[in-house]
Amino acid sequence: MDLAKHDVLPARQRRRTIRLCAIHLTGLFLLLGRDAVSQSVGKFRSVDVYNQYVTGTAKDRWQDPDDIISGLHLQPTDSVAVISAQPGLLARRIAPSVANLYIVTSIPSGVAQLQTEALPNVKVILASGRDDPKLASNSIDKLVVQDFLSTLDDRTTIYLPRLISAVKSGGSIFVIDFYKTGAPGFLPLATRLDATIAVAEFFLFGYRIANVYDTLPLQFFLEFKR
Repeated sequence: MDLAKHDVLPARQRRRTIRLCAIHLTGLFLLLGRDAVSQSVGKFRSVDVYNQYVTGTAKDRWQDPDDIISGLHLQPTDSVAVISAQPGLLARRIAPSVANLYIVTSIPSGVAQLQTEALPNVKVILASGRDDPKLASNSIDKLVVQDFLSTLDDRTTIYLPRLISAVKSGGSIFVIDFYKTGAPGFLPLATRLDATIAVAEFFLFGYRIANVYDTLPLQFFLEFKR
């Protein structure tokens, strides 16, 4: 597929994307079977509607947190960060298996229950701005970004450099987000992050695909390392 025909990226980044696809993404396209690069900007149409879908037992049915936990390969000494609008489902499963868990969210209601539960090794960070995850440099072994990168307009300029600075040498970044097709209808296409765009953006910072998990029916699940 000729990605150069999809004029949605600046020229330099598009060239990087084409080269990356040629080297790294053949297997990714086969596994994901999704459309080629398309732009992902904008915000969720309704935070209230989004919250209704991503909380509670309903989420277990389409985003099995046990499959995610299995892919993280957690260790007792790990410091883990989860960046998500609704992090509770993962937090309760991750916390017993790691040394430290940092929960970063921009929605206060997303952390209210966690604060009530007062899990001993969990620190909740309310990052009200959209330009800084507020994680200390070189502090995280495994960083999980769930259904969030797609909501940022300009990730590579400010947010990703700050995000990446928090990850220790040899650490992993896991990106989970909705496919461009097949995801629930309340998420407009323009807000969904194409997997190839995610790979290209992390490639700019020296990250490569370490693992591709195809266990989630509506979302891609990628691990990056450098």
